[in-house]
Amino acid sequence: MTVVADDTDDVVEQFERLEREIEQIDELTEFIDEIAERTNEGIQEISTATDDQAVAVSETASVVDDVAMISEQTSQETESVAASAEEQTSALTQVSHNASRLAEQAAQLSNTLDRFDTAVDVEDEGVVADDLQNVETDTAVDDEATDDREGASANNAFEYVSDDASDETAEDAGADRDGQSRPAPDE
Repeated sequence: MTVVADDTDDVVEQFERLEREIEQIDELTEFIDEIAERTNEGIQEISTATDDQAVAVSETASVVDDVAMISEQTSQETESVAASAEEQTSALTQVSHNASRLAEQAAQLSNTLDRFDTAVDVEDEGVVADDLQNVETDTAVDDEATDDREGASANNAFEYVSDDASDETAEDAGADRDGQSRPAPDE
């Protein structure tokens, strides 16, 4: 019986070894299950993160489109404002130029009007009539000087008239509308 006992011992040892190997396989299976579970969780996290990133990229693309549209609108409005500013600058330059011309013309008119004696003594009406006759006779000039003065001052509404021709200088004669000096009336 020793052979049967030996064979039985061998079979028992093989069963025990088989049990240990099965336990090891069970442990390895549990370990693989844990790794598979962690891997699955990692894949799920990566999938969720990828979905989140896709949403973020989509939102970013939408924001970029909005910014591009706003930028284009701003550019168009800036061009419009620049064109308006240029037009206003041009208009203001023209207004300034016209105001300067008006100021020059007003100064010329004022200088011309200052040459006329506008004080009238009501008590002595005869003096006024005599003064008008004296003006006509005292300021007579030769035809050439009259033609020069009329040509140079064709645009002026008034001409210089003086009772005393000796007081008049070229500067007193003033300038015509274009800023050109008029010749002084001859004595």
